[in-house]
Amino acid sequence: MVLMNLANYAQFEREMISERTRDALRHLKSQGVRLGHAPYGHELERERDANGRQILVLIPIEQEVIGKILAMHSQGIKMRVIARLLHEEGTPARRGKWFVNRICLILKRAGLHKRRKNAPRVPKRYDPEAAQALARQLREEGLSLSQIGMKLTKPKLTPQRGGKWYPAQVSLLLQGTEATSALPSLCQ
Repeated sequence: MVLMNLANYAQFEREMISERTRDALRHLKSQGVRLGHAPYGHELERERDANGRQILVLIPIEQEVIGKILAMHSQGIKMRVIARLLHEEGTPARRGKWFVNRICLILKRAGLHKRRKNAPRVPKRYDPEAAQALARQLREEGLSLSQIGMKLTKPKLTPQRGGKWYPAQVSLLLQGTEATSALPSLCQ
């Protein structure tokens, strides 16, 4: 019983320490204190301002690299290609080599990149008549069964059991509607 009480007290103390740390960091952030390391293109000085905060200072070499990244982005070059070009040129990154997420962060700080919102999800539907008509049309064009299956997934048509169109399912679909009702009996 004593050990249980000690364990409960230790757990309570851990939670209190976590809560105090979280509150202190939230308070510092609300006062404008920068938390974490300096962003690319800046460094923290040892000297402090009147409030005791470290001062961010520009690094000219890294600022040139940021300018180069912004120029490439304005030309329409994709972030993956920018990272590869910087790595191939031997442009020094702060840690290791250039990655897409580092380029993305630099562009976000410059206000040129926004988080991509996902497109609204269109639900899949089971419509055997539409699937059969499209499958027959694609078969007349000379596509294979697996190619027809891939084309059936584009308009969000799904087989009865959901998931993916397999060549055997497409073959049954092309044979006619009575063959699709025989599908469960084939699985037995």
